[in-house]
Amino acid sequence: MEIIHLSDLHYGSAEFKEKCFENIIEYIAGYKSKIDLVIITGDITDHGRYEEYEGIKRYIDRIPTEKLIVPGNHDISKNGAGKINYETFFGSTTTTNISKKSNCLALGICSAKDGIAISEIGDQQLRYIAEQYLNNSEKRKILALHHHLIAVPYSSKSLNIPIDAGEVLEILRMFEIELVLMGHRHVPHVWTLNGTTFLYCGTSTSGKVRANEPPCFNHIYMDDFELEVDIVDSYSLNKQPLLRRTPKDVNFIKYRKARIEYLLHAKILG
Repeated sequence: MEIIHLSDLHYGSAEFKEKCFENIIEYIAGYKSKIDLVIITGDITDHGRYEEYEGIKRYIDRIPTEKLIVPGNHDISKNGAGKINYETFFGSTTTTNISKKSNCLALGICSAKDGIAISEIGDQQLRYIAEQYLNNSEKRKILALHHHLIAVPYSSKSLNIPIDAGEVLEILRMFEIELVLMGHRHVPHVWTLNGTTFLYCGTSTSGKVRANEPPCFNHIYMDDFELEVDIVDSYSLNKQPLLRRTPKDVNFIKYRKARIEYLLHAKILG
């Protein structure tokens, strides 16, 4: 199974890069094997305005495969109309974002709160994801949300971790969720914890970059026993490996690996 992970499109911003989105559509349409699913983890618009949703939907509709989309704080939190506009074009912000592909179950949840800056999943969604994973225990499991459950390096001092992130992490452990996809801070990164891979996407189609990264997206490869992730530059479409995971080993590539090795060999830990 192959998944494209996009995030933080920020359509409506002066820094939205049309060329990047055209390249992504071309990449998906022309890829040598069929992309099974595209997951977009929020901030598809910049201000949640009706005309922004109208514009970005035209782009998203051109992606030639199944899509799972969750809202971000820019989509529904900046004004009361944001949530209404999102649901007009993309359906409910909760409980309907689900994809079942062969032996895989992907769920999308809303971590943004309408009209306020606090991030929260909420009891209703926590019960929903637990129920879905319980009823599909034989499937490989993916969770998608906008806000990160674990802080991301190089992404400024703003945290915005959901206030009930601990409950989500416990559900991930209980139901052996294999992969969590997130966006928000515009930094591609990866962690692993208790058998779960936490994968972050940079901004895919805007110039609002951080950590000296270009606009990019994640290409995820899943077979029966392995998980691989490549970061793809949205301008050049060049790929750079980020993670190779097998039942016996996890190999972090790029600066992620270098930073951990540096910390482990630092005198303060020696």
